[in-house]
Amino acid sequence: MEMSLITVFLSLLLLANVQVTSLSINVGSGKGVLPIRQRKRQTPSCGTSVSLAQGTSYPLISQNFPQNHPFLHFCSWSYTCPTAMTLQCSSFQLASSAQCWQSAFIYNNNHLCGSATNLLNPVNVGTSLSVILYAIMTSGPGFKCTVTCGQFIKASRDGGYRPDDDYDNATTSLYKRTENQVRADPFANLTQTDLDRIIGGTPVPNQGKYPWMAWMGSGPGVFNCGGALINDRYVLTAAHCIGSNNSTATFYVNLGDLDRSSTTESVSIQIPATAIVYPTWDPNVFYRNDIALLKLQTPVDFQKYPHIRPVCLSSSIFPAAGATVAIVGWGRLAFGGNLPTTLMETTVKLLNDTTCSNTWGSVVDSNVICAQETGKNTCNGDSGGPLLYRTPAGYFLEIGVTSFGSNCRVEFGGGFTKTTNYVNSFIRSNTLDAVWCPAP
Repeated sequence: MEMSLITVFLSLLLLANVQVTSLSINVGSGKGVLPIRQRKRQTPSCGTSVSLAQGTSYPLISQNFPQNHPFLHFCSWSYTCPTAMTLQCSSFQLASSAQCWQSAFIYNNNHLCGSATNLLNPVNVGTSLSVILYAIMTSGPGFKCTVTCGQFIKASRDGGYRPDDDYDNATTSLYKRTENQVRADPFANLTQTDLDRIIGGTPVPNQGKYPWMAWMGSGPGVFNCGGALINDRYVLTAAHCIGSNNSTATFYVNLGDLDRSSTTESVSIQIPATAIVYPTWDPNVFYRNDIALLKLQTPVDFQKYPHIRPVCLSSSIFPAAGATVAIVGWGRLAFGGNLPTTLMETTVKLLNDTTCSNTWGSVVDSNVICAQETGKNTCNGDSGGPLLYRTPAGYFLEIGVTSFGSNCRVEFGGGFTKTTNYVNSFIRSNTLDAVWCPAP
């Protein structure tokens, strides 16, 4: 809906003396329900602002449901969640009109009207959700929906992503092994936290083995994801570790660390940073271009901290399928298991494109690579960390950024963003002020 139409419509509401209710609520956080402004009672209310805690849900229901909403009507809702939210509507019936001009349900700039079924199954809406319902001289039963913070989306069986599906959704409920055994869906029960994800690994013996390793978070000392230092002032990580609308947010990058719980095993530094997310990255299809940069507020002083060094990148060198590659991170040792404080490592095999596509379906494009090994995998907390290839010359290249998996299940392995495809474009154009080290 054009802004001019919204302005005209709001004017009509004021002329019609329509009363608007506005509430601000914290759900599941130990805080009570706090009404900040309420002119007249409406049931259900319009204009609710809700902060959801992980694992909680909140209704999103049109006024008077299941009876018709008012004839001239405008309501808005907003929801926030520390992790991904889902939106699902068990009932949806608005007036139908060309381009939804007469009545529309607008969520995060998506317009629905009539008997739309887009939200019949849960749809990921990111960490913030804005909803508007407007009706101009028309009415209808409205909708009954639920917003859930941190809920996974069940698998679909249509063989591909539906237009409104998201990274929590599944592509195909069954996959077949080459020996015609039925293989469970790798996307079943996939959640945002599964994407932050080392299984079957061993502790890294010393910090100097991977001197570029970084961990980052949204606050000082907060651990969210991994990353890798690529020059004196940029860390490469996954876009979904940053999220949407965080271009002005401050993140905190820790370098030189080995054991996050100890200050004696290595000398670590923490530097504030701002994020540069790939410009077309979309949280609703997070696996597309899942790559981001963290720009450190101050460059790393390599003379002062000689144990911290950047990893190499290449726009042309890429190993063949079957090559042994390393995964490194502070992620969980099993799905739902403990989050270790010590940096872990293991090796897996790079898969060919066909195997990768057969496993993950439409998720895979030319910017995604896969790696898998029996009994080994990335897990929660490893997202953003590097997939490393040791060249014949003996130095490491970061060839991938840890992006996705399925409940850390080793039979599926993990998906990684192929860094080779971004070196001469996104990475180079955004790091012109950096000092790069030549490959050894």
